[in-house]
Amino acid sequence: MSDREKRPFPPPLINPDEYILEFDGPDDQEHPYNWKTSTKLFISILICSGTWIVAFNSAIFAPGTASASKELGVGLEVGTLGTTLFVLGFAAGPILWAPGSELYGRRWPLVISMIGGGIFSIVSAAGENIQTLLICRFFAGLCGACQLAVVPGALADVFDNKYRGGAISIYALTVFGGPFTGPIIGGFIASSHLGWRWTLYIPAILGLVNGGISAIFLPETYAPRILAADAATMRRKTNNWAIHARHEMVETDLRELVTKYFTRPLRMLVTEPMICLVSLYMSFIYGLVYALLEAYPFVFGQVYHMRPGVAELPFIGLFIGMSLGVTMIFWQQKEYAKKLAKNNNVPVPEWRLFPTLFGGPIFTIGIFWFGWTGCTDQIHWMAPTAAGVFVGFGVLCVFLPCFNYLVDSYLPFAASTVAANIILRLSVAAGFPLFSRQMFQNLGVQWAATLLGCLAAIMIPIPFVFRRIECSEHKRDSTEDTSEIGRLARLVENMQSQINVLIELNKGLSNGQGRHPSSTIDTKSSTSSSCSVRSCSESASEQDSAKHSSPRYWGATSSDYTLNVVRFCIRPVESQPSYSCRHRKTACYSPDPTPDSYEGVKEPSESRQRMSACFCSDCTRCLRKIGKTRALQLIDVYQEVIGHLHPIVNIEQQKAQLITIYGLLESAHETRSTHPQIEQDGLDITKIVLSIALLAQTTGQSDTASALYNNVQNRIQDAIMSDTKNIQSVVLTLLAAIYHFFHDDVQLAWRTGGISGRMAMELGLHHRDARQGAEDESEDHGMTINILWSIVILDRLWSCSIGLPQNFQDADFAKSLPEPVEAPYLKAMVPYASFTPRLWDHNSRLLTADALEDEDLFDVTNIQIEQWKERYLTGLSFVHPKEPSILPALFSIISSLVVFGHYARI
Repeated sequence: MSDREKRPFPPPLINPDEYILEFDGPDDQEHPYNWKTSTKLFISILICSGTWIVAFNSAIFAPGTASASKELGVGLEVGTLGTTLFVLGFAAGPILWAPGSELYGRRWPLVISMIGGGIFSIVSAAGENIQTLLICRFFAGLCGACQLAVVPGALADVFDNKYRGGAISIYALTVFGGPFTGPIIGGFIASSHLGWRWTLYIPAILGLVNGGISAIFLPETYAPRILAADAATMRRKTNNWAIHARHEMVETDLRELVTKYFTRPLRMLVTEPMICLVSLYMSFIYGLVYALLEAYPFVFGQVYHMRPGVAELPFIGLFIGMSLGVTMIFWQQKEYAKKLAKNNNVPVPEWRLFPTLFGGPIFTIGIFWFGWTGCTDQIHWMAPTAAGVFVGFGVLCVFLPCFNYLVDSYLPFAASTVAANIILRLSVAAGFPLFSRQMFQNLGVQWAATLLGCLAAIMIPIPFVFRRIECSEHKRDSTEDTSEIGRLARLVENMQSQINVLIELNKGLSNGQGRHPSSTIDTKSSTSSSCSVRSCSESASEQDSAKHSSPRYWGATSSDYTLNVVRFCIRPVESQPSYSCRHRKTACYSPDPTPDSYEGVKEPSESRQRMSACFCSDCTRCLRKIGKTRALQLIDVYQEVIGHLHPIVNIEQQKAQLITIYGLLESAHETRSTHPQIEQDGLDITKIVLSIALLAQTTGQSDTASALYNNVQNRIQDAIMSDTKNIQSVVLTLLAAIYHFFHDDVQLAWRTGGISGRMAMELGLHHRDARQGAEDESEDHGMTINILWSIVILDRLWSCSIGLPQNFQDADFAKSLPEPVEAPYLKAMVPYASFTPRLWDHNSRLLTADALEDEDLFDVTNIQIEQWKERYLTGLSFVHPKEPSILPALFSIISSLVVFGHYARI
């Protein structure tokens, strides 16, 4: 063994997170969002000019196709491949450039692609045979694809939601302006003494100039790469090699690059119907742009007998229409900004689609107009030219909102989403130049345009469908979820429907059916007589993409955990474990066959025992990133989502605590201290309250929320393992369960909630005398009662939602608890907590193919549900204290109270 192998490893860092470099809050001047306006404008002009150059390069060769084909001795169709292969390079390039920009930043891919595209264009211009021309045109397009795939991501790096739409509008104008201005310039060049080769030299020179300027002056805009560069600089200056950025922790090999990054755009295109459908619409629009490259010279050259160069001047009408479209988009951007402000700066992708509602019909009208006025020279040439204004306006009003819609819907993977869109869009567009001239020649101008117009008319409803879906969801949210009474009413309806299904299942078992694995319950809602078993996780995964794309999502939704109880196979008795409440132990302290065990129950480590009641650097960084104003707003968010349903935390005390915390942070900043002291339990509760509110406000995806929770997780683990427990530790563990619920891990929420209940039982709070003693020590005597009822009710809700047994029996808590204090929701849910175990017992017996001899039990349960609805729900008219603009779905999520524990166990 060598000395190197014998050498011991150095000790690990005590707290590696302290050495992770991050931005100092949302107002950090180093973040691209906070750069000077002049810097943002320079970046936008530079990269958008590069986009215009590559788009211009794709079309400028078209007028010189005939001359090039004649000189190189090939047919016109082969010469047209010079345009087609360039566009195919556009389609193939995003697979390389988009993931590369997410790994290595935006700057160098943009620089390399512009210089590379310029070099390939020079080689194609100097080529002496058609093979050199076509191959180099393809690779020039491959390099140019970087501008199409990466520039939207770069603009999203420097502009927030409020201004991103305007920046993308300018980008779209360059994307379409290039193909429409290219034929005009190319026509005059090809017909002059310069010849067709200069249609390739000119964009090559422009590309090299742009690439050189970008190499010198273009800054990196990708925030993770900025942090990585700053971390490298700090390591060199301080000789502290532990300093690093999160982006540097990403390790990739060739296999991961291929499976995760390079194939991601293709996988998104196949697996995301939204991307596929919108991209199909945009593909037709973009393909028509390249069809017009052949149609306009044919109409104005053959029909109106204009000479080359002049025959391309009517493209100006298209450019004017696009300019008007961009102007309209900018005007609509003001309305969008107002909606965004009212929605707490949470973007709703469907708001982007408004211009498409009239852009699609106008585009279709323009196509028909162009075809039926450009078919004869008896109609003045201004008529089809004016039609181009409508076509250009419609193109922008369809293309740009759809593009913004995709970016907003898949913002974390914006570059890959754009790449998927470009792959399909340009693959379709590449074929249009090959048949456009032949189509207009053989069908005639009017019928060829009619065919295109009919295709455009067929696609008009696409944006209406997405808008309709958004409006129906908003209407459902605003009419059904505005009160807990409505949620509980839907709970009742679902329970009654489930009882009816259980009755049918019981009848089938009584008749001897269902004793074999192949037997099924066949009803009208079943699509076949042999339906497969579906687990809760499968149902959740099917709804995952749609849920995360919706900005109105607060916590999990009912569709994530609802099963069609009619469509399942009844397995043999020996394969069905019994989950009857009469025969099971409390789940949180007994072995459990489920694979997802609670990872939080661990022995306290030495580092945890050394924790003091102070801010760590990671906590300080998170709190400063949130800011005092937003933190106070998050407390209000928590109150609307959790507080008015489960009053387990004093909201006013939380606000006062926050003011104290930020006062200490400010004084610590002035004295250059990073560890101000504060009472630990109160600080932990505040941090987890903020993390829950962040998850609720950011559709369950918040790095800051995860960082805050990770900061308090060790304290939760210590509280669980500690021999001395108090009410604060119970509340902290229950809040951790709610956090897991909002983090889409209902099973972990159920288990953590069970642990909080067990902690309460260890305190003796399930006994009246011990609870009274605890209440006497509490400032709010009703708070303890509400905490215990919240534990019971949340356990009932979560256990039913994932099909696992309740952690607590009726005798554990419910029979000895007085009614909740100043908590209408909890008060209404008290009867629910009592008869839910009975429903579970019915279900568990049916799952073991054990028919109930007394079918009246179902009727008794149904009567109890009706009494609950009449006596409790209709007598309590409680609503949110303040109607929220984004409706929390926390406790409307349980639309099925009897889902099957067997499925979750499988």
